[in-house]
Amino acid sequence: MDVNAVASAEEAAESEETTTAITNITNADDLSAKLQGVGENQTARFELTADIDYAGEIKLEKSGSNITLNLNGHKIKCLNTDKPLFDVANGATLTIKDEIKDSAPVTETVNDVQQLTDQGRSWIPIIMARKSS
Repeated sequence: MDVNAVASAEEAAESEETTTAITNITNADDLSAKLQGVGENQTARFELTADIDYAGEIKLEKSGSNITLNLNGHKIKCLNTDKPLFDVANGATLTIKDEIKDSAPVTETVNDVQQLTDQGRSWIPIIMARKSS
């Protein structure tokens, strides 16, 4: 594997991320429409402006689409119990992060569902499983 090619790809991705405008997502309809509206081989960056409850499944299946979703200190609650919140397929990429500009990291205690953590980063559960009877 060519290390220079990997470095160049990473630099290109970072450069593209800094030049792509951020689009705000304010509600559940925005979340679905804007994420699914990203076309093949397009890059898009989104940022939540509020907590969102979502009852459907968001299918991201356009080849080469590259989506970054910044939770911005907010949460997406998946109300659907038999499907995942996001279905990412066909070469699409979804990156979820929680960056709050000009703020200290947000910490919170979770009682009902354990939040996954890794090296100080918080992860949201994307795939939900149904309890067997």
